[in-house]
Amino acid sequence: MKIALLDIHKKGDHKDYNGGYGTSFEVGDSKLAKILSHIRASSENAPLMNYGYLAAICKGLGHNVYLSEESISDDTDLIIVHATLIRHNEEMEFMSNIRKRMKISICTVGPLSSKLPHLFKTVADTVVIGEPEKLFLKVKSLNDMPIGETDVGQIENLDLLPFPDWTIYDYKKFSLVPALKKTPMAFVLGSRSCPYKCNYCPYILLEKSYKSRSVNSVVDELEFLRSKYNMKSVMFRDPIFTQKRNWVFSLCDEMQKRNVTFEWGCETRTDRLDEELIDRMFNAGLRCIKIGVESFDHDFLDQHKRRPPAKDHQEKIISYAENKGIRIVAFYMLGLPDDTHNSSMETIKYSQKMNTSFANFSICTPLPGTDFYEEMKDKIFDHNFNHYDNFHSIFHGKYLKPDEVKKYQEKR
Repeated sequence: MKIALLDIHKKGDHKDYNGGYGTSFEVGDSKLAKILSHIRASSENAPLMNYGYLAAICKGLGHNVYLSEESISDDTDLIIVHATLIRHNEEMEFMSNIRKRMKISICTVGPLSSKLPHLFKTVADTVVIGEPEKLFLKVKSLNDMPIGETDVGQIENLDLLPFPDWTIYDYKKFSLVPALKKTPMAFVLGSRSCPYKCNYCPYILLEKSYKSRSVNSVVDELEFLRSKYNMKSVMFRDPIFTQKRNWVFSLCDEMQKRNVTFEWGCETRTDRLDEELIDRMFNAGLRCIKIGVESFDHDFLDQHKRRPPAKDHQEKIISYAENKGIRIVAFYMLGLPDDTHNSSMETIKYSQKMNTSFANFSICTPLPGTDFYEEMKDKIFDHNFNHYDNFHSIFHGKYLKPDEVKKYQEKR
């Protein structure tokens, strides 16, 4: 088969982020905001992990796979669309037009396909619910493609997946500068899902149970990235990279044993970090940690089943890492349902106190499929999915107007 992986995007999009729903970067209309947006859009270029895995699987079965940003060749048999929120309108229009003009099978994958499958019944032949790799490991011909909504479940053993194939992209341009300074950069996944149950989190939607790869499998992939692609840095896409402390120690030991040298980063919680662990990761090449601070007011976070780390430990860990030379990217969330003018300013002032290398302020967004979305449905006034990117205010809060939330995001 000839298979197209559709990737309609705009400059600055990150479709892999936000659990695969995608994010953009629109911080405001001021001159400074526009400069920041331009810098980020110009310096960051990252792929969809789903497409890397699906390309490797399908090529391994003998299929011809290519990435399409806007056009589909006439001899294409199947189009796979990782359906996102941020480019929902464009993706739906594209699929609708293809249905009218060409006899090509269309398959949607990703969290939006899984949680709102009815959206795609008129534009897709196959709507995958679950982890798409499980389906495509068995697709040897178009006849193997199921019709309609198809619940494929989860991959139980992540080590059975092939390493992502990045040749479908112009991978030499992969970059997460300035968080990771060396390029090209690659995404690597050591685990899936998250044992925590924050009610707004999209990372627990497809993979209900937390599972991790073996250390040897991950380091094998790192060696592969170095030898095949000449990658210089790696960002681990695990929501909680340091969930298993001994696993991280073993990974660092194996990287150093095999002389696998990368500048690398990860995302985790500060209460899953300590000084000994940071030292070990730093010696193995760690130079960036992404952490979710979210809000200064922990009572707000408790309402969303978020178990925030204690502030004293959080501040200690961040200070220790920054002083060691590890760049911290701290995430903050404005516009929570109970946020006030005072709480918004407290969060902004707290970010200034933390003084991390980078601070990212998003706007609280109920994402389809999450418990938070179900709680907020009646308060949502903006039903344009393209705006569900964490940079638009889409629901009515108790105390702040949508334009006030946006001003605080720009103010920070």
